[in-house]
Amino acid sequence: ESEARLRAVIDEAPVVLFALDRAGTITFSGGKGLARLGLEPGLRVGQPIGDALARTFAPAQAYFDRAFAGEPVAWTGSLGDDATFECRLMPVADGRGGLAGIMGVAIDVTERKQAEDARLALERRLLEAQKLESLGVLAGGIAHDFNNLLVSVLGNASLALGELPSHAPACEALRRIERAARRGSELTREMLAYAGKDTIALERVDVNAVVAETSDLLSVSIGSKVAMAYDLAPGLPAIEGDPTQIRQVIMNLVINASEAIGGAEGTITVCTGVVELGPEALRDTLHPPEAAPGPHVCVEVRDTGCGMDAATAAKVFDPFFSTKFTGRGLGLATVLGVVRGHRGALAVTSAPGQGTTFRVYLPAAGAAARVEPPAAAGAPGPGEGREERTVLLVDDEEDVRAVTAHMLERLGCSVLQAGDGREGVDVFRAHARRIDAVIVDLTLPRLSGDRVFREIRTIRPDACVILMSGYSDEKATGGLAEAGLAGFLRKPFSVADLEKALGDAARAAPPSAANAIC
Repeated sequence: ESEARLRAVIDEAPVVLFALDRAGTITFSGGKGLARLGLEPGLRVGQPIGDALARTFAPAQAYFDRAFAGEPVAWTGSLGDDATFECRLMPVADGRGGLAGIMGVAIDVTERKQAEDARLALERRLLEAQKLESLGVLAGGIAHDFNNLLVSVLGNASLALGELPSHAPACEALRRIERAARRGSELTREMLAYAGKDTIALERVDVNAVVAETSDLLSVSIGSKVAMAYDLAPGLPAIEGDPTQIRQVIMNLVINASEAIGGAEGTITVCTGVVELGPEALRDTLHPPEAAPGPHVCVEVRDTGCGMDAATAAKVFDPFFSTKFTGRGLGLATVLGVVRGHRGALAVTSAPGQGTTFRVYLPAAGAAARVEPPAAAGAPGPGEGREERTVLLVDDEEDVRAVTAHMLERLGCSVLQAGDGREGVDVFRAHARRIDAVIVDLTLPRLSGDRVFREIRTIRPDACVILMSGYSDEKATGGLAEAGLAGFLRKPFSVADLEKALGDAARAAPPSAANAIC
């Protein structure tokens, strides 16, 4: 009866119990865990352990050798094709100081291991999301402040150029300053794209057409020993996106691939196709929270370069991280920002010496036709009509106010200034009848630019308000255009940019307001 009870306990235990003699032959096997291995109690008795576990024994060989040497051993590993076990081996003495054999127990921890792997994967994705969010906030903040500095640089250079004769020796130096400031502006836009604060102008885009249009530029942007190859799937569905930003993504990935190849001979292949991205596949990519499973247009850029190890691949999208030299590293960060802005996904596979493959997944669009915005009606531009206009300028940066006021005066305007949103509303209320236009920054203390706009419109419904910001117009203005916003001015800007913004505002304003502006 005692033996029967013990046998019942062993047979029902959710483990694998086994015994080996000193030659490694199985002398006993039992436990319900055997079913996980497709075995039955006692089935392998008389068979060497290496033969019984032929497909999975090799990694465990060292543990059995240590146990046969008299050492208790514990490890976690595979005893079956898809099963993970926590194993223990205990040497059994023969009573004469020798080894009689080994007793072993293996507990099935497959589900626990899967749950642990899922938890670790979730933690990695959460940490990655937190890192991207933190870096995005940092990049957006730097870009905003840097744009304000560039307003002063570009504006003063533009003013100085206007005061010098075209043949003056200083003109070329000032033009170089202008070009450098505009390049700095492009850099801030890349940072804003990474931060996800540079909203895209959506339209239906044929990705194959974008690749074809960019091919000539790609050819001259890579090393002389690097060959370009294309494998574009026919009949791709359109995506909803910004063709300029998609072109920038392809350019950045190809230039990065060329740098990975270096001076050696190699090939960069650009492929396109349609992929049904399911929830599991989506989890293995970098993507924003709003990304959704479904059909995606895939753009793949593959190179035969040096490749990357896992540690490098984990940092490759961080701003200013580079394996080249200090000062590089915004290209791939911008790619990630653009992909996030398009609600897409991004994946990279690489290994040292085996090249790198980047895959960009962009949601396929439906068949809805694109609606073209109506053309603006003609209206007098700045400089036509009245000689002097009164403009209220609202910005919290003193340098920005100074240079912008100087520009406005150059354009024949009388300028009122305010250093914050609340002051701007108060100044407008005091001079509402004679103010022809208001130029207000989006980010202001005490009262934000959009709230300044709304309060000014309650004071005078036909007031002409131009919003300025370092962000894109769509991101900055939001729904203000429908509420009557007259125009947008993106920082940094020159005298010509400011003049155009005033002209555009005049064309968009009602007749009474347009006459006042002009």
